[in-house]
Formats: sequence, structure tokens, C-alpha cells
Amino acid sequence: MSYNRINAEDGPKNIILENLSITKDEASAVLERRWLVCYMLYDWNYHRAEYAFAANEMERFQKTIKALNGHTYAVSELDQKLTKAYNRALMEDIEAFIKQHMKVWPADRTVVELELAKAEAEMFQC
Repeated sequence: MSYNRINAEDGPKNIILENLSITKDEASAVLERRWLVCYMLYDWNYHRAEYAFAANEMERFQKTIKALNGHTYAVSELDQKLTKAYNRALMEDIEAFIKQHMKVWPADRTVVELELAKAEAEMFQC
């Protein structure tokens, strides 16, 4: 079985980080949609929300790699580990958005979650 160590500092014996790709799964799609809804509570323009999401993608990728840095994984499980770490980074972004909404409005989490649900229903015609 082949193994690779995720470590940005070690050089050629390890994975070349620039060549890693993160596979997004169904959970990633749900989290992206939730991120967009969080954004749109500030700015009701879907195109700007999509642009902002894409603009922050490199930072999420860097958080993903950092979360795995220094660990050794079988090549066969690396894709799954990257996806899981990416989803966690995305969820952390969403949580920061929600906390910011709670602070700015001011409102408790229940109010923010209800507003997110309303916005999502309107955006995606649920």
C-alpha cells in the first residue's frame, strides 16, 4: 500500500501540494448553498455571492491542506480526507457568517437560522 505524508515543508518525497485537487461531495454542495444564503443576508445579489464564494476558495483550500499537514495517509484514503477537511473549513466559514449576523443584528441564533431558511426558500424556490 502506498502512503503519502501531507507536509508543505518537506519537498519532493511528499505530495506536491500544488497538484492536489479536492473532490467536493454532496455535503460540499449543501454547504456551498448555505454559504451563499449567508452571504445574501448581507447583499441580495446572487452573482456577487457566487463571486465572493469563488474569491474565498483559495483560503479554504489552504485551510484544508493545513488541517492535514504533517499527517500520513494511504493514497487510497487521501481524497476522502481532503474532502472532509474542505467541508470542515467551509462549515467554519458558515459558522463565522452566522456569528457575525448574530452580532450585527443583534439576534440570537434561532432568529438568524430562521432568516437563513427564509432566504434559502426564496432563492431556491423550496
